[in-house]
Amino acid sequence: MIRYGETELAARCVRWLAQVQQPDGSYLSPEGLPLVFDTAQALRGLLAGIGLEKQAPGCARRAAEYIHGELLENGSEAFAKRLWYRIPEGVDLYVLPALNRAGEVFRRPEYARAAGHYLEDYLSAQRAFRPDVLTHFLGYEVEALIDLGRSDIAARVLARLRKEQRPDGSVPGVGGASWVCTPGLAQLAVCWYKTGQWSAADRALEWLEAHQERSGGFLGSYGEKAWYFPDAEIPWAAKFYLDANLLRIRAFFDRTTLVIPRAIYESDGRVQAVLSSVKPRTRVLDVGCGKGRYLRVVGRTNPDVDCVGLDACDRALEQLPQSASPVRGSMELMPYPAETFDLTFAVEAIEHSSNLPAAMREILRVTRPGGTVVVIDKQQAHWGSLDCPPWEYWPDPEELAQLLRRECDDVQFQTVSYDDRPEADGLMIAWKGRKRMQPNSQVEPDTESAHALGHGSEFPLPVSPSSPLPSPLQLHAFRATKEGRRPSDPTV
Repeated sequence: MIRYGETELAARCVRWLAQVQQPDGSYLSPEGLPLVFDTAQALRGLLAGIGLEKQAPGCARRAAEYIHGELLENGSEAFAKRLWYRIPEGVDLYVLPALNRAGEVFRRPEYARAAGHYLEDYLSAQRAFRPDVLTHFLGYEVEALIDLGRSDIAARVLARLRKEQRPDGSVPGVGGASWVCTPGLAQLAVCWYKTGQWSAADRALEWLEAHQERSGGFLGSYGEKAWYFPDAEIPWAAKFYLDANLLRIRAFFDRTTLVIPRAIYESDGRVQAVLSSVKPRTRVLDVGCGKGRYLRVVGRTNPDVDCVGLDACDRALEQLPQSASPVRGSMELMPYPAETFDLTFAVEAIEHSSNLPAAMREILRVTRPGGTVVVIDKQQAHWGSLDCPPWEYWPDPEELAQLLRRECDDVQFQTVSYDDRPEADGLMIAWKGRKRMQPNSQVEPDTESAHALGHGSEFPLPVSPSSPLPSPLQLHAFRATKEGRRPSDPTV
């Protein structure tokens, strides 16, 4: 949720986790049993929520202490509980990365030592990677090994699963089955992306998107004789799909960095739309800056302007001009406090956001009152005129204008020329607005908690402690497609 820009909803989840945590730091299973695995899942969320809610650090410490204590007292038996269903012990490895992370945050090296001992015991017993295990459970095991620095072991399993992957991108839900486990397939995509096997991962996501329900979710499994929640939309399938989607976008830009242009003519209509809003001795942010071709022109024509480039791709940021400061981050969660920049612009960047409203909220949040926001992108009416990656979305002119009007006055948009075209052909639109002098109030992040993760006072999490129930729009932000649409539709 946080990585998709839904910080208010994430904060509500953290508050709920604080309410249901047991006195010993554990979390209960649906059967009412305190489980190390469930507690580790909660720990992941609590660690991510540090900086969102003041309760998060304390709850995370107690959860980590519970897990660590169980490992010390019971060793490999720490995870065992009598449940009515059978889950292979390989999933328990998924506990260890969360414990390691807690050790880093709270400076408790003993957490990593305990995790390391458990991993060694598990691997020495040669109990891993049974071929008859559900891919969902196998996915926990493989991703944990990757995160624990044992990609060498995970690679052997992933290579076998690539051989089992069908031409349509699916993988049998369990060895030899004809049906597919959706969370398992999404988890395998995550693992393939993490190990650089983006082709197999892309095909897996193509299959998932072709089977996505109209609600945006996924059934637990699809196919003849499927038995893993075949009639229920399970949230963890959507969760792992969303994880994989972010990795897909990152992998795409990592491997296409070489073709991202470094320069652009000053006469380009997009450049002119940006330059017309630059004022002397101001601070400017380029959101999704790539290699900084727009910042090069801004810096050359306005040497007294403080230029900052934000992008999720490290390789692209390495190519920024010396006059610009590179910052790694996403447009849905920018590492800046509110009201930082006099001009915030994004050129052909928001089309890559999986949560357009959240990206626009962040662009508006970091812009100072009286400052200018400029967004330039392709418009929906021309969808289909270019080959695009599956996640790309071109906004409707009025749709984006409405998002700007939430905090801007004088919102206007017009077509602009681009590349070697001297005249605008309608593909590119430039939206512009001036942020109101009295914006909606923002609640600053919990800076004390943010320091625990090394973010300091610049950890940007505008969360209201009295947030209302999540709106349909907020909930829908976790879906990669629009409600009632499938990824093959032109407006997805």
